[in-house]
Amino acid sequence: MESTNKHVTLVTTVHSGVTGQDGNLPPVDDDFSDETETKNSSRVHSVYDSYLAEAAADCTLNKTFDFLHMLNPSNRLKQCMLGIDEAGRGPVLGPMVYACAIAPIERLNDLKEIGLADSKVLNEQQRENLLTEMLQKTDWIVGAVHVISPVFITEKMLDRRKTSLNTISHDSAIGLIHNALDKNVNLTEVYVDTVGKAEHYEAKLQALFPNLKIRVESKADSTYPIVSAASIYAKVTRDRLLQLWPKHKRGCIPENTPLGSGYPGDPLTKKYLETCLDPVFGFPSLVRSSWSTATNLMEKHGVPVAWEDDVDEEKKAEAKRLARKRELSKGTCKLSNFFHSEPNETKKATTRQPYFTHCAMVHVDRLI
Repeated sequence: MESTNKHVTLVTTVHSGVTGQDGNLPPVDDDFSDETETKNSSRVHSVYDSYLAEAAADCTLNKTFDFLHMLNPSNRLKQCMLGIDEAGRGPVLGPMVYACAIAPIERLNDLKEIGLADSKVLNEQQRENLLTEMLQKTDWIVGAVHVISPVFITEKMLDRRKTSLNTISHDSAIGLIHNALDKNVNLTEVYVDTVGKAEHYEAKLQALFPNLKIRVESKADSTYPIVSAASIYAKVTRDRLLQLWPKHKRGCIPENTPLGSGYPGDPLTKKYLETCLDPVFGFPSLVRSSWSTATNLMEKHGVPVAWEDDVDEEKKAEAKRLARKRELSKGTCKLSNFFHSEPNETKKATTRQPYFTHCAMVHVDRLI
């Protein structure tokens, strides 16, 4: 079970096949000749691909990975800025990905020269090219990514003590800031694309990090290049993870069934949801079963279930009604009965959490 503490617990990721003898990645070369830059770029891409492969393989779990160890030590000591943005907040399919980008404040003009912009206004190839360029410059600009699985989102939003998507988002952003500080980055400025009311979110972060200059704004990814960089990290990572999502965890669907964009209004996504829905077991792990699009389909096409405890409640209510009628017929009913209104005969039994209904889960007495 994921931590429900105020701060997100970050998951340590193993660097597959690219670690040194001490278990850490070798430092990035300071002397950036063309040959060295090409070698470093290839190595960083290999690390990024291994991160994605691991996150896709364990797609039901949250994952956090970063490149902070590649930041040049001299740049790490300089005053740094951090930008935060997300991808996949609204879709019914796949993870929500939070990412941060970190760079020395003095490199602001270099960020602008890269041509960073809000990932939403760029096409897929432009985003890939920008990420590649940033991965070539990890001596001074690095990123960290927090992948929040659709299973985690569903569990939190359908839990008895419901956790809102805003709270999940805030906790993720807070975790990314803590991660940078824990890695001894000389962080002084933080810029965040808002979730909810900007002033309330900013006050919350400022109270947690009083020594940092914090700005939370709507459309921050269009205003601050460091947030634009985070936007690229988040969007490319989410897109790649959807492509890598294990086929056996997409549901019992025909091969090459398109997922669409993942947004509820996309006809391809709607078609996928109708196809992958199992009337008994519900949706595969790719789907956020707490979204109304999913719950409505489950209500419409799922198998009706009568839960044992619901039946028991109905039996108890019926027994009470019969006992009262017997008392009335004998003239021996309690005086207190005259001060209670007649129970509503059509009152429904207490309903269970929708998640359990959707998955058709039942209690078992023994395993055969």
